[in-house]
Amino acid sequence: MADRPKILITNDDGIHSEGIEALEGAMLELGDVYVVAPESEMSGASHSLTLARPLRIRQRGERHWTVDGTPTDCVTLALNKILSADEMPQVCASGINHGGNLGDDARTELAFQVLRGEALEGAGEPARTAPHPGSGRSNCRSRECASAPGPCRGW
Repeated sequence: MADRPKILITNDDGIHSEGIEALEGAMLELGDVYVVAPESEMSGASHSLTLARPLRIRQRGERHWTVDGTPTDCVTLALNKILSADEMPQVCASGINHGGNLGDDARTELAFQVLRGEALEGAGEPARTAPHPGSGRSNCRSRECASAPGPCRGW
């Protein structure tokens, strides 16, 4: 049997959001899931990187960590500090958002930030996000993200 893919999950609604729990449940069918998410709700801050203070990482369970920073901080720390070489993700998923994404510019959306972060860090597959049901919007609007291979293609 082939190794299961490693999947990193983050969001901007915080570790305790219903959306991240639902996404984790769905992703567990596809691979080994690692959750690194903000300690609290960080909507509107996904483009930000914390520079003025140290960040605190807390392990909240097996394969679950919180960071007292932004979603970008979470992905950066997951790839550079939290996960071992054997745990590096092939896929990064973000969501499920509590409400619609309000950014009209893809550069400010979490999906784009995670995708860009993974590309800069040399991680495997591109990022995916899951839109809130009923939002009528895809969180992943870039051609690269929409057409990339992987278990989440077609979201």
